[in-house]
Amino acid sequence: RVKQKMGRMILLIAILNVKIELSYAVSYPPSFVKMPQKEAVFVPGEAIFLPCKVTASPPPVYKWKKNGKDFNWAGNIGRYTKWPDEGTIVLAKPGTDDDGLYQCFAENKYGVAVSNTINVKRAEMGKFEQSPVVNLNARIGESLSLPCEVPIGFPPPIVTWQTKRNAQLEYIKETNRLATDINGYLHIAAVIPSDDGVVFQCVANNEVMREQTTGPAYLIRAFPPEVNKPVSFVFQTPFTTLAVAGSVLRLQCILAGNPLPSYTWFKDGKDATLHPNVNILNMGTVLEINPVSNTSAGQYRCQGVNEALMTTKNYEYQVTVKSAPVFTKFPVDTSVPENGSFVFTCEATADPRPKIWWTVNGRDPSFYLDGVRKLISGNSMILKNLTVDDIAVIQCNASNSFGYVFVNAYVNVLREPPFIYEPPQGKLHLVDGASALITCRSYSAPKALVFWRKDGRPINGGRYQIQSNGDLAIEAVSATDSGDYECTATNPFGVTKASGHLTVRRRTRVTLAPIETWVYEGQLVKFVCTAETDPMEVDNLVVTWYKDGNLIDSVATPRIEQIGFDYSLLIAGAQSLDTGQYRCNASNGLDFAFATASLLVQGRPNQPRGITIDCINFADKRQALVNWAPGSDNYAPIIEYIVEFSTQFERQTWYRAELFNSTGLLHAADAKVILRPNIDYRFRVRTRNRVGLSEPSIATTETCLIPPTAPATNPRELFVYGTQANNLIIQWSTMPYVEHYGNNLVYLLTVRCLNCNNIRPTDVNTTIIGNWRTDRITYTIFQSGTSTNKITQPIESYKLFEATI
Repeated sequence: RVKQKMGRMILLIAILNVKIELSYAVSYPPSFVKMPQKEAVFVPGEAIFLPCKVTASPPPVYKWKKNGKDFNWAGNIGRYTKWPDEGTIVLAKPGTDDDGLYQCFAENKYGVAVSNTINVKRAEMGKFEQSPVVNLNARIGESLSLPCEVPIGFPPPIVTWQTKRNAQLEYIKETNRLATDINGYLHIAAVIPSDDGVVFQCVANNEVMREQTTGPAYLIRAFPPEVNKPVSFVFQTPFTTLAVAGSVLRLQCILAGNPLPSYTWFKDGKDATLHPNVNILNMGTVLEINPVSNTSAGQYRCQGVNEALMTTKNYEYQVTVKSAPVFTKFPVDTSVPENGSFVFTCEATADPRPKIWWTVNGRDPSFYLDGVRKLISGNSMILKNLTVDDIAVIQCNASNSFGYVFVNAYVNVLREPPFIYEPPQGKLHLVDGASALITCRSYSAPKALVFWRKDGRPINGGRYQIQSNGDLAIEAVSATDSGDYECTATNPFGVTKASGHLTVRRRTRVTLAPIETWVYEGQLVKFVCTAETDPMEVDNLVVTWYKDGNLIDSVATPRIEQIGFDYSLLIAGAQSLDTGQYRCNASNGLDFAFATASLLVQGRPNQPRGITIDCINFADKRQALVNWAPGSDNYAPIIEYIVEFSTQFERQTWYRAELFNSTGLLHAADAKVILRPNIDYRFRVRTRNRVGLSEPSIATTETCLIPPTAPATNPRELFVYGTQANNLIIQWSTMPYVEHYGNNLVYLLTVRCLNCNNIRPTDVNTTIIGNWRTDRITYTIFQSGTSTNKITQPIESYKLFEATI
């Protein structure tokens, strides 16, 4: 494997049963891994880091220059520090004398790498001149411009404005009425009544120094009457604007007027917002292009309109775009063998066209180029027939008036004998029919020629193919391919060999596979799986079981157990969740075989969920709508849904509900049920499939109640008979409470004798029975008439009596 550490590339190899053991180091010039930025800003007294790190072998020596002269950072250890094993320096307590142009150099015996130049500048912030508050009088509707002479600072201060009203400070929000121009002035497009008595003050911020300073303050006095003002310009950025590609450009157009003017921006006569990267800010006063591109160039126009006064103003801008250089082709670190050749190309695009500069080891290239083997042609450095004396670090700089790009790249010349860093596998085991890849990867310069032997005999062609990296590929190996393999790598500077052994085993296969199975829940399931493998790998054969692609864990699921002696799988008390695809996997570590079978466990359905009732919309028809979400059918088709109810009289007793216009529910999710007056209903739903009945759903918390009415039915059965002489028994079926339709149900029983001797057919015996659970009454005396004129006669035997209830 290849390791890279502390700037030294080392190729290490550890081999079992291989006939070489080597460690090898490659030398090369410095190559940057940390390059400083082109600009850095520091706050005096606060540490600043200037990064610089290369990888090189042998390790490099780092040097710094400041303003073109050697910078002795070690001369003041307390103030400057260098990080160990790299060139990064820390200016721990930078002061006013630390401004300047810094550059890092990393050098070893093979070359010098040079960083780009870092412009290090200290942050600073000037102060405003102190001045008293300025009083400004303005009529409502007029415009005002408030000056703010921004103090000098670096980075340039950012100007904001704040207001003071009733001792409360608040930063203004930029709008089409309040706008700050690029010079820091605040423009009030139209004074409004609430501006009266408000102090406006400018504030300059230096974000690097985390410092701000306050400037001039203005007290506004607004007085009526309000005046209307046509649109007028108070500030615009210059007509001609030069922008650099990749930067942010802001065009300002600040208008005054009352009512406030509305803004529209155009580019080349069309809506500017239709163009990419264009944003309109601060309610129209700013057009921002972020980032600028070549397509940003063109004619821009700001238009202000006061619709109330029918006035319009236009201002135009001409935007030209230039660009700093960007590499299109650039040199990269390159290693070539001795007598090899290479061409470095350095090209960049920019406007104006960039100039290409070459240096070698940080110096003018004239000392390195000879015009024959090493020369510059156009934007290329051509290097031919290279020797170790030609090792160097090449620098390319592409620059124009808007910036530069800079790159280092080394050319390393190697004359190395072959070194095998990834030799053949010591013991490679494969199965019959597999493809083999026996490794033999080497490093050398020039590139080594690799050839192979098997059991001492040269091999190549046919099923044996030597790859470009030296590996040997064998298609569809068989037992005859077993043996010792040796690779030899050779070039003009040496020869090296390495070997390993290939063993080909017989394939694993499943001889008795599981079969598709269907059971009811609770039953025992057994899947069988028998496999065989190469006799030399029998002890390594392992059979594992998977469900739906996941390894079965018998510890987590004790119901499922794998039987060791025959590799079968037992599932005790099968459940619906056991349904799925089962796979037995037989492997000896070299290959594997598998077989699959599906299991279907049918169980009782899951309870329905989310029961709701609608007691209102169908109340006039004495019906309610019950809704539910079906539960899983657990792989057995649903036969019916059963709606059940309980009442206030028996909350723990449930009855099958009477459905409206239905003899059963199949594949339904709602049902209309018939309601009886004066019954307080709660509902639940159950599901039935071929396996059985589900658990009931959770009952509804809401109940349905129809107001009481008169009963709609009478007792359904009425019997009249006698058991002895002179008695009469009347018996009936009591009415269940769901048919009472109200409270305090009574039975009204009337009896007549149709052929008695002493009782007239017109005489009626009337009895009121107050207990609705009473189901019989025995008469020995027949009473008729009124309470003041009662007629009493004994019951006559063998006569015909008629009763109604």
